[in-house]
Amino acid sequence: YATGTIVRTYTQGQVIPVVVDVTANHRGYFEFRICPNNNPSVEASQTCLNEHPLYSADGSVFQHYIDTNLGEHTIDLRLPADVSCTQCVLQWRYVSGNNWGVCEDGTGAVGCGPQEEFRACADVAITRTGESVSI
Repeated sequence: YATGTIVRTYTQGQVIPVVVDVTANHRGYFEFRICPNNNPSVEASQTCLNEHPLYSADGSVFQHYIDTNLGEHTIDLRLPADVSCTQCVLQWRYVSGNNWGVCEDGTGAVGCGPQEEFRACADVAITRTGESVSI
């Protein structure tokens, strides 16, 4: 990411299907965020990404817990209605749930405490609703 290569162009408030191919299942959940960066030569900050969490299409879910299956998991996300950008950074975060740790009640169990994380990003654009895109 942050190369200036826009892999998709969307519109504000659009519902987008996001596909994650799970090749090793570590339990846990996915989170998605977006940052209107508008400058591929500058790295998007985690602070900016945290300001724009992406929820499920119906707005009810931010942490998308996965089942134990391998393969493709499709999640429909709604883009923010108030964000537009020539270059946004879309972040996928996978917080695993398969490591042993200390739970809030002091006991130990799988999935408690800090867990391993995986992240990936892509550059996308979001146009204002009704705005045309030149290709």
